[in-house]
Amino acid sequence: MRNILFVDDEYERHNWINFLAAGKTISIRHAYDADEAEEAFKQGPWSAIFLDHDLGEKKDGTYLAEVLTQTGYQGIVYIHSFNPVGAQRMYKILTAAKIKALIVNIYDKDETRLNWLKQ
Repeated sequence: MRNILFVDDEYERHNWINFLAAGKTISIRHAYDADEAEEAFKQGPWSAIFLDHDLGEKKDGTYLAEVLTQTGYQGIVYIHSFNPVGAQRMYKILTAAKIKALIVNIYDKDETRLNWLKQ
């Protein structure tokens, strides 16, 4: 069973990730804001973490990327933000800390490109 943390303030995206993961050996923990995500970081271990940038509050994905670099996290981070500037900033922070990060489109319906479901 793979344990995934999915961080986003949009309920629609949480529903979409549940739909994509249905029938697979994946357990998803949902966090809807930065405070929930910070608490969840401590509760791992996580096979993968999905981070959005714009979380509708003062603490955003860049903040969470910085926090994650201090946790010793060894997995992969999928950045699924529609904010390209924020996504690039998060990517640079994570990769500078030697955390594997990829910017992905979670709405891509092409099964051949949904590699994160298979990893």
